[in-house]
Amino acid sequence: MLYGNLSNDERDELSRRQIETYILGLGFLRLPRGNHREALSCIVEYVPLFKGETEVLLRIVERYVDEELSRTPIDQTESRTHELELEVIKLYTEISDDEA
Repeated sequence: MLYGNLSNDERDELSRRQIETYILGLGFLRLPRGNHREALSCIVEYVPLFKGETEVLLRIVERYVDEELSRTPIDQTESRTHELELEVIKLYTEISDDEA
């Protein structure tokens, strides 16, 4: 939307990606509220935005785990809990790898 409002000269100086990066750098980020799996993907894609944001990450992951467990039948809770534990470990590993 912002890119479309620029003049031709301004477009030559900026790319659509630069504008997105600038906006994200300012902290304007919308995570899909209805689908926390997409939010986890967003975290992995934009790791620099979440550096040092332990509380934010924790809340997103907690909400994701709660939502997943609420949809899990009672007799499958133990196995699903183990699967979610592995998913969370993988997520933090991916974030840690990108920070290095």
